[in-house]
This record gives sequence, C-alpha cells and structure tokens, in this order.
Amino acid sequence: MDTKAIIRDLATWEGFTTWLYCDTKGLVTVGIGCLVKTPESLIGVEMWDGDRLATLDDKAQAHARVRSAFFDRDPDAAISYKQCSKLRLTLDEVMRLAADRLESGYLPHLRAMFDGFDELSTAWQSALIDIVYNCGCAGFDEFHHLIDAVRRRDGVAASKSCHRKTSRDARNAWAAAQFLKPC
Repeated sequence: MDTKAIIRDLATWEGFTTWLYCDTKGLVTVGIGCLVKTPESLIGVEMWDGDRLATLDDKAQAHARVRSAFFDRDPDAAISYKQCSKLRLTLDEVMRLAADRLESGYLPHLRAMFDGFDELSTAWQSALIDIVYNCGCAGFDEFHHLIDAVRRRDGVAASKSCHRKTSRDARNAWAAAQFLKPC
C-alpha cells in the first residue's frame, strides 16, 4: 500500500493545515481532517508556539478559542482560523496524525471487511479510504451496495454506489473514477 499517495489524496479533499480550525459542522479539527473532540485529544500531539512546545493548557486555550470562533468564520475556509491561535503542528506531525488515524481505525476496519484489501490497486484503496475517512466506520458500513460491489470486484457497480450526500461533486466524481480503474 502506498500510504503517502493515499494521504496526499486525502489532503486534496480534507485539506491540510498545521493549525486548529472548525469543520463545516463546527467540530475542532487539525491536520488532514483529524477531529479534536477535546483538548485532551491533543495529548501526545506535538504542537508548537514558535520555538516552544505547547502545553496541554496552551492546547486547551487554543481549542476553546477556535471552537468559539465557529460562528464568526466562513465554514468552508480553514484558513480563516489561522489567526485564532499561534499553535502549529510540524508537517511531519500532520502526516503522522493522518497515518496513525489510518492505521489505528480505518485500515483495520477495511481489512476486516474486504478479503484481500491490501492486494487491491492503490486507486481502489484510496477511494475506499477516502470514503471511510470522510464518513467514519459506522457511516461507511451503510454503503451496502458499494461494499457488495467491492467484494465482487465490480468496479462499475462500485463507481455507481459510492456517492456521499455530504461530499462535494468533485470528490464524489473522483471516488467514482477510482473504481473504474483496474482493481
């Protein structure tokens, strides 16, 4: 599996930031669409205030400022949150968080669901990961026709069954196109 290529694809759709921001639902997020439910979620995450490593208190204050700014910002512009906090992740930390999110939850879920998941083409893996990353495991499990099509290795059916109501047209079209490539 080409994890770096898959993370690059995710960054195309999820965005890539080194600062905290609110997603379109008002949920504090960082990096490549990594949800930050509470400031404690940032324990073990290296955030920097200039050349000083941020404390949990620093992170809690930043989390609160970003969350409270939700109604004053453009919900589609993560950049609008950049001035809410000076705390930043390094690029390596952004990549580590995305890789950890994949390895700890989404990849085990997909591997349990699909025999031979690791033998699928990067295109198919990337599309499946994009959908589960975007919808969560429980949301992904609702894609019954897609799941059946992937199990049968039917790219045309998978392409027709991967539309997400909450995703932009371009993202849905990209995912559908991935299933039309060899599996």
